[in-house]
Amino acid sequence: MSLTLYNYEGSILYTFPIATGKLMGNKLVKGDLRTPEGVFPIINIQDSRDWEYDFEGDHAPAIKGAYGPWFFRIRTSSDELFNNSITDPSFTEGNKFLGLGIHGTHDSTTVGTRSSHGCVRMKNADIALLKNHVFIGMRVIILPSIEDQKVNQQVE
Repeated sequence: MSLTLYNYEGSILYTFPIATGKLMGNKLVKGDLRTPEGVFPIINIQDSRDWEYDFEGDHAPAIKGAYGPWFFRIRTSSDELFNNSITDPSFTEGNKFLGLGIHGTHDSTTVGTRSSHGCVRMKNADIALLKNHVFIGMRVIILPSIEDQKVNQQVE
């Protein structure tokens, strides 16, 4: 699993290891622990250094910096993508963050594994380097692995 950044001529600038959703196959519904496949625009670049996340549920302490230094939010709403509509730009609900993106992590040992809830995770140093090249509207292409394709065929 890797994230590759290409320049405008199609040459590879960087390739970074990543983590993706815990379950294989294309994301079908919110909360299914899969990473969406397809072409998505970056709709926000957010400083996430102070964000917290409770990985164990409501009774465990939240981890500050769980999302690393940057969160590149991608538009994955099928309504927005295919019907040219705009949904509520709020990215939080109470103390929970909404949506999917590419972000860092407080635990770099998860990079290279299927361990996220659907986002693409990177090492913090890698996302900091990538941030210098990312812009609003930039297209992100998420391709399935061979294993993901097998799961997708079983679902169809």
